[in-house]
Amino acid sequence: MACTQVSLAESPYDFELDRVIDWIRQNNFKKVLLQSAPGLIRYLPEIGCYIKQMTSADTVVDGRGRFGACDVYTNLTGFEAVVHFGHTGFINTSYPILYIPAFSKIDATKLFHKILDALSNMEKVGLSASVQHVNTLPTLYEYLARNGKKPFMGQPGKRCLYPGQVVGCDYLSAIRIDSK
Repeated sequence: MACTQVSLAESPYDFELDRVIDWIRQNNFKKVLLQSAPGLIRYLPEIGCYIKQMTSADTVVDGRGRFGACDVYTNLTGFEAVVHFGHTGFINTSYPILYIPAFSKIDATKLFHKILDALSNMEKVGLSASVQHVNTLPTLYEYLARNGKKPFMGQPGKRCLYPGQVVGCDYLSAIRIDSK
């Protein structure tokens, strides 16, 4: 099957495929398990096809959406490594895992005026997001501050890497701004 990469090129997410390919090549992996957050599963077959073309490594798609970095395949048999899309990592395992956040490529700044309108009756605003959208938070923070709001972003907990980032098992960044 030829990979067209059409769906990947048009995807609103950055799968960092050059980084993935380099990691697989550098480690000479021959069989790799692909996992993702539920909303990204539909891209995995094409990613697997592309990896095969670029590295000759076999890939298997884990079709069960993973609900966080703590929900990785923990009994790795038959695979040399895991590439996990849509989360940041914090789990120590006996096998290699490459975590790819899959940051959004959408220009969210086009929506900022609508966000500001929706917050017209509020002075203080807490900001948090999943990892796919956490890259937008600093720009949104500055926009809201320039427009008279008092935005807050909490520092991440132990299972997150970015200010404002939340996951199901770690929403400490949101709790830390609750009293503001």
